[in-house]
Amino acid sequence: MEQIEDLQFKNLKIIQPKIGYRFTSDSVILANFVQAKPNQNVLELCSGCGVISILVLKKQNLNKIFGIELQNSLFELSLKNIKLNNLKNQIFFINDKVQNYASHFPKENFDIVICNPPYYKIGSGAQNENEQIKIAKSEAKLSLDEFLKIASFALKFGGNLYFCHDAKRLFEIFTTLKSYNLIPKEMFFSQGGENSNPSTVFIRAQKGAKDELKIYPNLLTTKNGEYITTIKNLFNKE
Repeated sequence: MEQIEDLQFKNLKIIQPKIGYRFTSDSVILANFVQAKPNQNVLELCSGCGVISILVLKKQNLNKIFGIELQNSLFELSLKNIKLNNLKNQIFFINDKVQNYASHFPKENFDIVICNPPYYKIGSGAQNENEQIKIAKSEAKLSLDEFLKIASFALKFGGNLYFCHDAKRLFEIFTTLKSYNLIPKEMFFSQGGENSNPSTVFIRAQKGAKDELKIYPNLLTTKNGEYITTIKNLFNKE
């Protein structure tokens, strides 16, 4: 069973399953974080149902965007969402392992890579019997190291990686980024209200950049995902 959600931006709609992996506010926040120019080459890894690519394309007025998604069920859903939003000539998804990037694109081909990757190591985090959710949320098919290695391989020198991840793994994230010449440049955390600990970290890392990191205020949300600190204020960059 599927249902159509209103993305509340330029009449965009998204189809997602009623049972199975459903995109969260992390995807929407990440899409708002991305800054791109219309003619830049942009790639989304782990593109899922296509929600991030669709939002980024329309918000940044991109000419086109590419995506790679392992799970056939989510890939098929992303094709429906491209058709639903009349974006067949601008968004191009591939059904394959992220690890097979080199079979589809040249090295250092993209200006921007975007990813909402699996957060949890195998055996940690919330355990779920639904296979679609398990693959999307755990590192059963893609580890943090693999994801960042491929992102670095795909990016041009000076290109930007935008991604989100489990805040508890920040030290591991930073050390792995550095090993692939990806330097954190901007970062913020999201948390579910003022009395909660930050749960998710959002990072822009640049390939081959100098060490200098700007940290923004935490993004506070309510239980139903509404923003207390707004995206507009959060990304009012100096």
